[in-house]
Amino acid sequence: MTTQQCRETEQTIRNILGQLEGAACQRLSVVVTDGVAYVDGHVPEYRRKKAVTQLVARVASSCRVVNRARVLPSEP
Repeated sequence: MTTQQCRETEQTIRNILGQLEGAACQRLSVVVTDGVAYVDGHVPEYRRKKAVTQLVARVASSCRVVNRARVLPSEP
């Protein structure tokens, strides 16, 4: 994957995460480097983290996904 392809993939992922419901996904960052998509930030629950991993894997099908986002439940 070229540097240009990595940047384009990053931007596509950011655009999709930015359109998702809730601010939780908007607080995530994505970096694609050497065919690996790294996701960092915080999400309120594990199922959201899993959904983000699956979404990124579909969008960046030629990349391996490393979701380093931390699950930090919202306070009631």
